[in-house]
Amino acid sequence: MDAVTVAGFQLAARPLDALSLWSTFTTGPSPLALAVALWLLLLFATSAYVRSVQTGSHSQVDMMWSVTPLVYVAWFTVARVNHPAPSARQWVILSLVFMWSARMTYNFARKGGYSGAEDYRWPYLRRQITNPFLWTIFNIGFICLYQHWLLLCLCWPAWQAYLHAQQPLNVVDGVATAAFVLFWIVETVADEQQWHFQNAKHAVPLSQRARHPDADVRHGFLTRGLFRYSRHPNFFAEQMMWWSLNLFSLACVWDGALRPTQLPALWTAVGALQLSALFQGSTWLTEKLSASKYGEAYRAYQRRTSRLIPLPPRRPAEKAM
Repeated sequence: MDAVTVAGFQLAARPLDALSLWSTFTTGPSPLALAVALWLLLLFATSAYVRSVQTGSHSQVDMMWSVTPLVYVAWFTVARVNHPAPSARQWVILSLVFMWSARMTYNFARKGGYSGAEDYRWPYLRRQITNPFLWTIFNIGFICLYQHWLLLCLCWPAWQAYLHAQQPLNVVDGVATAAFVLFWIVETVADEQQWHFQNAKHAVPLSQRARHPDADVRHGFLTRGLFRYSRHPNFFAEQMMWWSLNLFSLACVWDGALRPTQLPALWTAVGALQLSALFQGSTWLTEKLSASKYGEAYRAYQRRTSRLIPLPPRRPAEKAM
């Protein structure tokens, strides 16, 4: 890691040198490629913090969330374009992450995410952290630095494929691809269902919603489709896509059978593990605010419907238990 640290500091001190060092990074040793990724992380985090101060909105990382992993994976794919050529596995991973990025960017944009509006959870947290100094530390440490670190960690399977470019495709790659695409479809369907419901709900004047024949419109939240089996099917699918991507790390060392010596290759799951931990807190806060907004109707929904993993709805009789 010494070479990584030195290269990272050199790039941070003289960013224009990155242009003249292009041929080195496309043919050179892996520490330099990793140094570029770490340098990009610092640039993204710094940009998010500066923009949050300028605009007063702390959703800067949210606006970068769907793009930065694609940048990292693309870099890990082309960084060795001449030494050696990227493997088929690297191109597959890049294609899957591009699918994820395009879908998430589109969904975020159509909801007005790039309009500058702040996610409703940040104002809530600001009301809990009233000390300006502590909020600044939280903004720098968690919102900007940690979340960008997490986004880089999600891309470690692409780094593993970069380090094992000579390993041919195998059955594990097929399983990883199929699982990723399956959960991509689930998240797409869930977001479409939520999008159409929200449009239909907001088309009804607030004064008329209480008498609307659709129970979901009356209550204000969706309980049909995939949301009948999970309160957050999109959250579930998002996490499972990144867990699926880690199967490519196993594919990098696969020799036809699963052996204990191959399991260390799954260290790359540290990113998916952090994402799942983050979703635990994020989902808890989302549900806390939803229960406060929608009252007993939402609490009844919580009692009968699984939180994340899609499961058959529980019977109403369990309400009294």
